[in-house]
Amino acid sequence: MTEHHSNRWHPIAVACLASLVALFVGGILFHWSWNTLAELFGTPGIQFRHAIASELLIAVIVAIGSLSGRLVLGRRWPLSDGNRR
Repeated sequence: MTEHHSNRWHPIAVACLASLVALFVGGILFHWSWNTLAELFGTPGIQFRHAIASELLIAVIVAIGSLSGRLVLGRRWPLSDGNRR
């Protein structure tokens, strides 16, 4: 038992945890801001689950745009060191 196991988190786990925290905090802020504006303008408010769904929709649209841009550009991705000419 001489193996040394590091206590460092795996980078993918950290990225997933950070994404979930960002989604939750963003959902809270979006829910609060939408309902505040809805109260000011006399329109119906939203529930928290609708705020999360809206955030996920925006994230999917951005991801599709990013991936389609990468497909259109081929392997020539901006700022990538391996593909400079």
